[in-house]
Amino acid sequence: MQPTSTQSVDSKKRNQLQKRSPQTHQAKRPGMQHLRWISGESTRNENDEEQENRLRTTQRAMERRILGISLRDKTTSSSIRQQTQFQDAIDEAKKRKLRWAGHIARREDNRWTKIATTWEPKVKAPKGWGKPLSWKQQITEIAGKEWMETAQDREKWRSIVNGQPPHQKLATRASG
Repeated sequence: MQPTSTQSVDSKKRNQLQKRSPQTHQAKRPGMQHLRWISGESTRNENDEEQENRLRTTQRAMERRILGISLRDKTTSSSIRQQTQFQDAIDEAKKRKLRWAGHIARREDNRWTKIATTWEPKVKAPKGWGKPLSWKQQITEIAGKEWMETAQDREKWRSIVNGQPPHQKLATRASG
């Protein structure tokens, strides 16, 4: 498609972006299939941060490729993110995990999903791997020990999922 002389550079890039990535939920989150390690059992060690950095770097590389921008262009990551309007893959995965945990915590029946979420593995990891963390432990790190009770109040839970913990709960968590 030949752009008209009145089209701006931004609209040309937007047209190219729309051609390259269909407007679906998956198109807004490139590389989401590589996030399975976040949603399953993980271990807390120095490699987690390294893996997250690698994934973020890969996502930024994909975004640059979609826009046709080279590293030599010295375009900032924030301006690239603003143009693509993609979500950070790791933050999105963690948010979805918390949202799912809240959904499960509000269930009143004893389904296998609730049992699996609160299950604590009794597996010994090989030496040097770090202690395996269950879903429950990972969610407790973010939302506090009483996350099952907190999730009953949808508004409070929504604020935790969106990264804005309720002030009262935050104070009690910090001291305990």
